[in-house]
Amino acid sequence: MGKGRRYSGGMPHLLLAAICACTAVLPAQKADQPIVITLERTACYGACPVYSLRITSDGRVAYEGRRFVRVVGKATAKISPEAVSQLVAEFERIHYFDLEDTYTARITDLPTTTTSIRIGSRFKQVVDYYGAPAALTALEQRIDEVAGSKRWVSVNSPKLDVTDETLLARSGRRARTARGSAGLIAPAPR
Repeated sequence: MGKGRRYSGGMPHLLLAAICACTAVLPAQKADQPIVITLERTACYGACPVYSLRITSDGRVAYEGRRFVRVVGKATAKISPEAVSQLVAEFERIHYFDLEDTYTARITDLPTTTTSIRIGSRFKQVVDYYGAPAALTALEQRIDEVAGSKRWVSVNSPKLDVTDETLLARSGRRARTARGSAGLIAPAPR
């Protein structure tokens, strides 16, 4: 040690604490901690799809379509638990628990997207109306992708095989002419 400097044994401890603080975003995920991820999209003044998704740690996906979606009502699917873990990693990557609770502005006509995550007893919900970080918007899209919500929401989905006009009417889709009606109920091009 140089003259005039005193060694304080605390420096390695401070360095270790700083490293730990930078890497600990979410608590370590235990196998017995249930995970629930949700996404809800609300109405706008147009034909914005209105639906919600709920994904659990075992890979169960619960969908409920309300308006301007291909499937109105409830539907379920299954994804791998690994896909759920990858979604949790996306939440961690964007520091979801550090985001603002609400992103909004004094404007109208936009849909709202609300996401949430519960890991054991830890919970966070973020309401995105306007002005959210791009990372949050990307996470919202990623939740839709992993859940496969396009099969229920999108009229242009390649999996579309609707031949019942009453299903279209229930979804809020209506045609003004017989030709338009035929276009709505025809299978989408593959």
